[in-house]
Amino acid sequence: MTDFFKIRRKGFTDSEYVEGIKARDSRIQCSLYEKCREMFLKNTSKYGGLSFDDMKDLFQEAYIIMWEKMERGDIFSDADGVFARRTDGTVYPTGIAGFFMQTVSNKYHDRLRQCRNTVELDSYTDIVIFPDDDPDITRDKIVGQCVKTMPQRCVEILTMFYYEKKTLEEILVERMNNSSYDGLKTSKYKCVKKLKTRIREAFSMAGLKVPSDI
Repeated sequence: MTDFFKIRRKGFTDSEYVEGIKARDSRIQCSLYEKCREMFLKNTSKYGGLSFDDMKDLFQEAYIIMWEKMERGDIFSDADGVFARRTDGTVYPTGIAGFFMQTVSNKYHDRLRQCRNTVELDSYTDIVIFPDDDPDITRDKIVGQCVKTMPQRCVEILTMFYYEKKTLEEILVERMNNSSYDGLKTSKYKCVKKLKTRIREAFSMAGLKVPSDI
């Protein structure tokens, strides 16, 4: 999986971004995309429970919403700054970064409601992944986040098996939710597979090499 974009961003003001998008200025189009991409990647830990593909979709949806509002004039600039127009016609001052990240947040919560996702978001707020962190620190953060975003039954099974060193027979006795040894064995296999997939996707998004044993 590759990065979203690799063109480096030249700095522009919010007003220049708004006017440049309306004028279809290719320099500003590329710069805005990169600016939003960087902001998004620095906040991925806030969007727990999403796969790599879901993350990309979330980014694209929010970016397109903002882009279309600029083209329609619902986000506009004048001598006093940049403003956004609500559906009722009222306007309010805004900034490119704030509007984009708020749109991302809104779309993320829409996805959670649609999927009936019950992830406790507050439990991830202390895990922030920055691509420029020391690679070893970033890897540890990614693995920790991925484990925390797993379904509770997977967290319990994997913790008991890998950290508490319990056998499947011992786990079966303690976890009444598993009615058979074969059922528990299958659950463990699926949990490990899901965890490895999440770690691979998160490593790729952070621009890190995926370990060969995952």
